[in-house]
Order: sequence, then structure tokens, then C-alpha cells
Amino acid sequence: MSVTITTRKRGFFGWFWLILFLSFQVFMIYLTVINLGIVGDVASDCGKEEYSTACQAGAAIGGGLAAVTGWFAWILGTIILGAIVLMTKGKSITKTVDE
Repeated sequence: MSVTITTRKRGFFGWFWLILFLSFQVFMIYLTVINLGIVGDVASDCGKEEYSTACQAGAAIGGGLAAVTGWFAWILGTIILGAIVLMTKGKSITKTVDE
């Protein structure tokens, strides 16, 4: 009985786009964590001001807008880079192994 194994061999550009895709994902996670930290710092500084409730509301709304914009960029970048990664996955190599 023989088994057919199919794998793909990436070329230089395939690896380049894959590494760029993974780096983009790590960078976007980093930006999301930074955004959450900045919103928390701004909201905590609002307690010192005269209009603290308005400041906290503004920090929450601004942080939410920044998060939604970041998520949109993340999704768009993932779709574009993911499509390129799939298009550059390389040629198919088929091996037949006898058992």
C-alpha cells in the first residue's frame, strides 16, 4: 500500500511575505496593548482636572475611536497580506511512500 504526501516549497518571496505577515500581526498586537495603556493613563490623569467626568468620557470615546481604527487597519492588512501569502505559497511537491 502506498501513501501520497503533498507539501509545498516556498521560495524567497514566499518566505518574505510570510515573515512580513507574521511581523504585521505581532506589531498590531503591540499597538493594541499600547493603545489600552495610553487610554488608561489619560483617564487616570482626568481626576486632577475640574471637568473630570467630561475628561474621562472624552478619553473613553477617543480610545474607542482609536481602537476601532486600529482594528479596521488590522483586518484590512490581514486580508491583503494573507492573500499575498496564499498566492506565494510555492509549488506543490508530491511524494509517494510505500508502506
